Amino acid sequence: MGPLLIGRKQLKFLIVAIDYFMKWVEAKPTTTIIKAKITSFKWKNVVYKFGIPNVIVSDNGKQLDNPKMTTRVPTRKTPFRLTFGTEVVIPTEIGLMNIQVKTYEEQKNHQELNNNLDLIDEVRDEVSKQMEKYRGVMARYYNKKVKLRRFNVGDLVLRKILQAIKDLSQGKLGPT
Repeated sequence: MGPLLIGRKQLKFLIVAIDYFMKWVEAKPTTTIIKAKITSFKWKNVVYKFGIPNVIVSDNGKQLDNPKMTTRVPTRKTPFRLTFGTEVVIPTEIGLMNIQVKTYEEQKNHQELNNNLDLIDEVRDEVSKQMEKYRGVMARYYNKKVKLRRFNVGDLVLRKILQAIKDLSQGKLGPT
């Protein structure tokens, strides 16, 4: 299809949701593709009208990620787990009758939640160690492209002059 022409009010993107079973389409033009607009579209045009979908398939998934439930690469844990000590169960999972829902016992669940809260400090310590390891890996990745150069006294170097220390009396031909 190709890129859309810029319409009135600078609308140049189209957010589309399709239910292939019912052959239903929701579409909304927008000026930018940002997380807030995607989330608003998802709630107003999908969830409020038709309920929580079982699956959302996206060709541009970053805007559809839910930060509470998305596992972060450096920590390998969800923010929800780091805060509350347990993984979240969303309403859609309750309707699917997965193993968590089938084996649910309220008294045992309450005890496990208390145990998880008691162990949350250990989980956070483990995540802290993983973050340090991740930072080291990222630093090595970026530093392998750095070429070490030694400068001797008297070598000419290009120096950037910031506005705060620039001599305005030299005019536009002075060092920048």
